[in-house]
Amino acid sequence: MSKPVRGKTIKIICACGCGRKKMVKITDIKRGWGKYFSKSCKAIDQEKRTGQFATYKNRNQKTVNGIPIDDNYLGITDQEHEEIMTDSERGWDSHKIW
Repeated sequence: MSKPVRGKTIKIICACGCGRKKMVKITDIKRGWGKYFSKSCKAIDQEKRTGQFATYKNRNQKTVNGIPIDDNYLGITDQEHEEIMTDSERGWDSHKIW
Protein backbone atom coordinates (compact mmCIF):
# COMPACT_ATOMS: atom_id res chain seq x y z
CA MET A 1 0.00 0.00 0.00
CA SER A 2 1.41 3.39 -0.94
CA LYS A 3 1.45 6.23 1.53
CA PRO A 4 -0.77 9.27 0.96
CA VAL A 5 0.64 12.12 -1.12
CA ARG A 6 1.30 15.37 0.72
CA GLY A 7 -0.02 18.51 -0.94
CA LYS A 8 -2.76 19.16 -3.45
CA THR A 9 -2.95 16.92 -6.48
CA ILE A 10 -4.69 16.95 -9.83
CA LYS A 11 -5.41 14.19 -12.31
CA ILE A 12 -3.38 14.35 -15.52
CA ILE A 13 -3.61 12.45 -18.78
CA CYS A 14 -0.25 11.19 -20.05
CA ALA A 15 1.37 13.50 -22.63
CA CYS A 16 2.68 10.60 -24.74
CA GLY A 17 -0.80 9.84 -26.01
CA CYS A 18 -1.35 6.51 -24.24
CA GLY A 19 -4.37 7.93 -22.41
CA ARG A 20 -3.40 6.66 -18.96
CA LYS A 21 -4.21 8.91 -16.02
CA LYS A 22 -2.56 9.52 -12.68
CA MET A 23 -2.60 11.93 -9.77
CA VAL A 24 0.25 14.46 -9.73
CA LYS A 25 1.13 17.08 -7.15
CA ILE A 26 0.45 20.65 -8.28
CA THR A 27 3.96 21.68 -7.16
CA ASP A 28 5.41 19.08 -9.53
CA ILE A 29 3.32 20.45 -12.40
CA LYS A 30 4.65 23.94 -11.65
CA ARG A 31 8.19 22.57 -11.81
CA GLY A 32 7.48 21.15 -15.26
CA TRP A 33 7.32 17.57 -14.00
CA GLY A 34 4.46 15.08 -13.94
CA LYS A 35 3.60 15.20 -17.62
CA TYR A 36 3.93 11.47 -18.18
CA PHE A 37 2.48 8.37 -16.58
CA SER A 38 5.87 6.62 -16.39
CA LYS A 39 9.49 6.80 -17.53
CA SER A 40 8.58 4.52 -20.43
CA CYS A 41 5.95 7.00 -21.59
CA LYS A 42 8.48 9.84 -21.42
CA ALA A 43 10.99 7.80 -23.43
CA ILE A 44 8.37 7.03 -26.11
CA ASP A 45 7.41 10.69 -26.44
CA GLN A 46 11.02 11.87 -26.43
CA GLU A 47 11.89 9.44 -29.22
CA LYS A 48 8.97 10.74 -31.28
CA ARG A 49 10.22 14.32 -30.84
CA THR A 50 14.00 13.88 -31.18
CA GLY A 51 14.76 10.55 -32.84
CA GLN A 52 17.90 10.23 -30.69
CA PHE A 53 17.67 6.48 -30.19
CA ALA A 54 17.15 5.81 -33.89
CA THR A 55 20.22 7.95 -34.61
CA TYR A 56 22.17 5.99 -32.01
CA LYS A 57 21.14 2.67 -33.54
CA ASN A 58 22.10 3.85 -37.03
CA ARG A 59 25.64 4.74 -35.98
CA ASN A 60 26.76 1.35 -37.26
CA GLN A 61 26.76 2.69 -40.82
CA LYS A 62 30.50 3.43 -40.42
CA THR A 63 30.53 6.79 -42.21
CA VAL A 64 31.08 10.37 -41.10
CA ASN A 65 29.88 13.03 -43.53
CA GLY A 66 29.75 10.33 -46.20
CA ILE A 67 33.38 9.27 -45.62
CA PRO A 68 33.81 5.58 -44.74
CA ILE A 69 35.51 4.96 -41.40
CA ASP A 70 36.89 1.92 -39.60
CA ASP A 71 36.39 0.71 -36.03
CA ASN A 72 39.37 2.74 -34.77
CA TYR A 73 38.06 6.13 -35.96
CA LEU A 74 38.72 8.85 -33.36
CA GLY A 75 37.21 11.84 -35.13
CA ILE A 76 40.63 13.43 -35.76
CA THR A 77 43.21 13.25 -38.52
CA ASP A 78 46.23 10.95 -38.33
CA GLN A 79 48.50 13.99 -37.93
CA GLU A 80 46.45 15.30 -34.97
CA HIS A 81 46.55 11.85 -33.42
CA GLU A 82 50.33 11.69 -33.74
CA GLU A 83 50.71 15.15 -32.12
CA ILE A 84 48.52 14.11 -29.21
CA MET A 85 50.42 10.87 -28.72
CA THR A 86 53.78 12.71 -28.84
CA ASP A 87 52.54 15.19 -26.22
CA SER A 88 51.28 12.37 -24.01
CA GLU A 89 54.67 10.64 -24.10
CA ARG A 90 56.32 13.66 -22.48
CA GLY A 91 54.60 12.90 -19.20
CA TRP A 92 52.12 14.41 -16.80
CA ASP A 93 54.05 17.63 -16.04
CA SER A 94 55.29 18.37 -19.58
CA HIS A 95 53.09 21.46 -19.86
CA LYS A 96 54.65 23.09 -16.80
CA ILE A 97 57.58 25.43 -17.02
CA TRP A 98 60.06 24.68 -14.21
